Amino acid sequence: MELFKTLEDRIIYVETLTSIATSGEKITESQKMVVYNILKNYGIPEEYASRIWSKVQKKYSIEEILQPMEALDPNIKLLLVQELVMIFLVSGKYKDEKAKLLQICKMLNINIKLEAIKEHVTNALKEMEQNKTKA
Repeated sequence: MELFKTLEDRIIYVETLTSIATSGEKITESQKMVVYNILKNYGIPEEYASRIWSKVQKKYSIEEILQPMEALDPNIKLLLVQELVMIFLVSGKYKDEKAKLLQICKMLNINIKLEAIKEHVTNALKEMEQNKTKA
């Protein structure tokens, strides 16, 4: 089953993910490359990059960033939180961002405890690392 039903759903998701992941940070060239990689990973044509960049650069509030997500599938909302947890764990910012993640879970009506999501993501990261060492 395809999680994203339309290109617009994928664009909204990527806009939200990148806006939250970069909130409070100065946008650098390396971050731009990360966003282009995310676009590629989600099959979003590069011509949508400027739309996503304008949202990232305006630094909206969490409420404003999450508003377009309200109409999306609950599984997409959960995926968003999982990816944000992964980004913040890998970057070492999880502890600093935990309150924001809890707020996002509440706003998106995610009924899974954040610690359970963190444990799931941590296990997935460990599995990915083990697979790399086997290859």
